[in-house]
Amino acid sequence: MSKLYYLILPNDKVLNVWEIDGLVARPLSALRESIQLEPDEPLLDGLRRQPKGSVWHLAEDVDVTPEECLRGFGEYYPRIYRPVFWHEEDTTNLPPRDEQVLASSLEQLASLIEFLTRIFRVVFPTDDNLCTYGHEIRNLMLLACTEVEAQWKGILIENKASPAGSHLTTNHYVKLLQPLKLADYQVTLLMYPQLSPIAPFAKWSSSKPSQSLHWYDAYNAVKHDREKQFHRATLQYAIEAVVACIVMLEAQYHPVPAWHGYLGQFFRFEKRPQWFDREKYLFPVREPWHPGQGIF
Repeated sequence: MSKLYYLILPNDKVLNVWEIDGLVARPLSALRESIQLEPDEPLLDGLRRQPKGSVWHLAEDVDVTPEECLRGFGEYYPRIYRPVFWHEEDTTNLPPRDEQVLASSLEQLASLIEFLTRIFRVVFPTDDNLCTYGHEIRNLMLLACTEVEAQWKGILIENKASPAGSHLTTNHYVKLLQPLKLADYQVTLLMYPQLSPIAPFAKWSSSKPSQSLHWYDAYNAVKHDREKQFHRATLQYAIEAVVACIVMLEAQYHPVPAWHGYLGQFFRFEKRPQWFDREKYLFPVREPWHPGQGIF
């Protein structure tokens, strides 16, 4: 069985990816070419042994570290976006996605944004008003957080991290934080420049998976005890919950075509995650895109 190895430069960039099948090593940049390794010979030694002037000769002063790839060619995690190594600008050959699920999620997000806009016409979103609470604000927060939960659950089920129908809590959901780099997303509401950029997952922590997500913690409190916790249904938390829906769709489906329509005029991503080369998906070579396992 063949194995794949990154050759990683000191700046964390990948110089090349090599496939080793027995004693034959092939570079990702030219898979029809190959070099022959000696028995038990490490890849770097085999590359440095190539004749000087050869395209695959690796000089002694080139500082690279070999690292086995965690994913094979065309292996991806469903509903978890990653750029494709060496194909970052090509958005026509991304892993498959369920367009019907995406369309339904976009329709729900459009409804949430319309709901939020109606509230803004009554309570203008300034710093002085962000602590305002009320029944319609509470209703929006409940709907938005329910939608976020649906996205969380769908990702875990698609990646076989949770059986369908099982009871999930934030102890399960917080596992999404690192693989999707949720904390690195920051969104601006374009029509409301008085609001600071919003990063709804920036403080999420596995040590306190509910309490560290303040808007979600408030949602749980208001959902279970409206009479005593009603004051926590604030405009601030409703805004953050809607933005969390935006982030969840981007983190799963980038690029999202509807961003270029009326949804994209409501918000803009100020920050997105930076992906190391070895975190990216490898383009399919001998077989189509296929789901991988073990990210959770």
